[in-house]
Amino acid sequence: MPLPVIDHCYRVTFDYNRFDGVKPANVIHVIDPAPTHTEEEIGAAVEAAIQSHWAQALPSGQRLLSLTVLPLDGSSASHVHPVADTGGEQSGDTIPGMAVVISMRTLQRGPRGRGRVYLGPVGESAQTNGIISPSIASTMGGAWESFRTHLISQSPSLVLVVASYKHGDTHEVTACTADALGGIQRRRQRQLR
Repeated sequence: MPLPVIDHCYRVTFDYNRFDGVKPANVIHVIDPAPTHTEEEIGAAVEAAIQSHWAQALPSGQRLLSLTVLPLDGSSASHVHPVADTGGEQSGDTIPGMAVVISMRTLQRGPRGRGRVYLGPVGESAQTNGIISPSIASTMGGAWESFRTHLISQSPSLVLVVASYKHGDTHEVTACTADALGGIQRRRQRQLR
């Protein structure tokens, strides 16, 4: 499906290094309410909003390298914004297909108003029998909630949204939480073949 055209909306891809055979990417969307900022300014604002322990369950070798900012205007090219070294904190083996699911809630009912970020792979020490450590899940959920509120409070002020590509619209995220049950990303598992 081609990318939709959504006014003032930016697709931001979190690009990681390849570690233990897996090279993940996570995608979020932000709205620039005062559409006067460059892609570089958007990337810098997203980087500045990243909180400590946002990726705590990832293995310590999994590092965020850059943010790729793409305006959903139908014509602009993407901009790659390098970031300061940040990433996972866990020791032990990597579980390639497992992820911490960050749930994003909006006021819109149904799938159109729900978003998820599958943060992974997960380090073995962050889970027990597929359940993310309660303290890690709580810390990561709090870090993502702080990320959301920090985006709004800084300059440029950005709004974290769930973008519906099918409907070509967005809905503001009102809360972020980390689910205790580990999620599965089969695409990452297939990278090991």
